[in-house]
Amino acid sequence: MSERYMKYIPLVLEDYTEINTLADLEDVFLEEMEDAKSEIFENQWITTSRESGLKRLATIMNLTETYETIEDLRELVLLYWNSNQDYTYYYLLDFLDVFCGEDAYTVDMQYENYFLKVVLALSVKEKQTTLQKKLREWIPANLDCMVYLDTNTYGIIGNMTHSQLNLSGITIGELPYEDLELYIS
Repeated sequence: MSERYMKYIPLVLEDYTEINTLADLEDVFLEEMEDAKSEIFENQWITTSRESGLKRLATIMNLTETYETIEDLRELVLLYWNSNQDYTYYYLLDFLDVFCGEDAYTVDMQYENYFLKVVLALSVKEKQTTLQKKLREWIPANLDCMVYLDTNTYGIIGNMTHSQLNLSGITIGELPYEDLELYIS
């Protein structure tokens, strides 16, 4: 017997089989309505949207890029949504805070050389190519831009002793040797 439906029925009718059968049927519909209401509510915002809402937004925005997971699609939609503003240095910093995380990048703007250097932490290395493409769309044509990965593990572990490394749990397998190719000319 469905408690959700029966709380609206007078107590006199609770013992009728027909009412109980109807309550069981209505419970399915009420549950579907609750799920639909919840989905509509969640789909109002990109960060909480379900896959159906994200696909709808991607269609509206004419996004044709492929994605592997729902989080990749969410990131793509957020990137497009946040990219429709004028480019300024401070907007770039705000965008990178949202896209990469506040501590996951460093920016070096060399005004005299017309060069913008963005160094990403290894924790967000999968965003490197997407960020490189987006920055190429935004920044002026006379400004050169490169997005690198921060593979300076010595800066992280350089002043640790061997016993401190053992206690920290960092293993040789976690050192990103494959990413060092980007810095070799």
